[in-house]
Amino acid sequence: MPVYELNGIRPQVPASRRYWIAPDAHVIGNVIGHVIIEEDAAVWFGAVIRGNNDPIRIDVVRKAENEVGFAVIARRWVVERFFAWINRNGHLAKDFEATIESVETFLYAASSVILLRRLAR
Repeated sequence: MPVYELNGIRPQVPASRRYWIAPDAHVIGNVIGHVIIEEDAAVWFGAVIRGNNDPIRIDVVRKAENEVGFAVIARRWVVERFFAWINRNGHLAKDFEATIESVETFLYAASSVILLRRLAR
């Protein structure tokens, strides 16, 4: 199973085993309660979830029972828009970086470019 201990601490997964983690995904815990996978959640191929600094909760967002069609989920558009902006940067469109530090540096650079464009308007 691709769930690993780090410093003797394991990510929290449901005891019911109603979750799915792809064989090549990695879920790594560092602090108790920092990586929590809820029931019926899925971690897809190639994902690396590592809760070093901030808590990460993977869960399933379901529609309300009486809801029909598409509904906007509060604040989700902010995350989707950020990923779209970052993917416009050619260097970050694919994950070619060797270390997490270099990926983090390119994320800061891309975010700075977005901020500077906004300030220039």
